[in-house]
Amino acid sequence: TPGGSTVLADDASYGLITGYGPQPAGRYDAVITADGREWRRPVDLVEGAPTTLTVADGPDGPTLTQARDMAG
Repeated sequence: TPGGSTVLADDASYGLITGYGPQPAGRYDAVITADGREWRRPVDLVEGAPTTLTVADGPDGPTLTQARDMAG
């Protein structure tokens, strides 16, 4: 959040599914930490558009993909 941070998951393991959390629309840096290293990945949130973030292993560190979910 502007001026602060929001923890989406802590000590996450493979297959973890979390609930949705309200965040203001805007551009954010998702910070992913593992094994003492840190990666930053951009995230764009749209007002009123539920979004799923998926983290997976990649050749140069974690990948983060986002998908807009259908409200319903």
